Amino acid sequence: MLRTPVALCGGLLLAMIAAAPVLADELPLLKPGLWESKSTETSGSRLCTDATVSKKMMEMMTGDFLPIKCAKREIRKTADGYIYEKQCEAFGQSLSSQVEFIGDFNSSLTVKATVDGVTSPSMEIKWVGSCPADWKPGDTSMPDGSKLNMFNMFNGPPK
Repeated sequence: MLRTPVALCGGLLLAMIAAAPVLADELPLLKPGLWESKSTETSGSRLCTDATVSKKMMEMMTGDFLPIKCAKREIRKTADGYIYEKQCEAFGQSLSSQVEFIGDFNSSLTVKATVDGVTSPSMEIKWVGSCPADWKPGDTSMPDGSKLNMFNMFNGPPK
């Protein structure tokens, strides 16, 4: 089944957005370079990161762009990574979620998210090396070979 580039790029960001709103300074930044993501529902995509891209993704995870009020926001360091739990109200509905980050932010992560008792497919994210010379931070490749920049999708680079 052919998926649009936005949907595939969304696969890489799904786990991060699902964690909204995480406090940006409580999770490590991803190691700069080329990261590949795969899940049972996507065939994979690659994202070139640097500190700016990682910070932007953390900003997205804070939910600052969404009208969300959270009574509980808790991140715990575990032996294998981090667990994040939240209890929020968004668009007049109560939402409960848990996101588990297993691994490190330098070589690989498995991200498991459960929202209101519904578990999303886990996402495998692996560092594969330096970004290609003709790529810039935020560039994303799709399985069909196309490339786009995530900042263009989300209204420009971080300030």
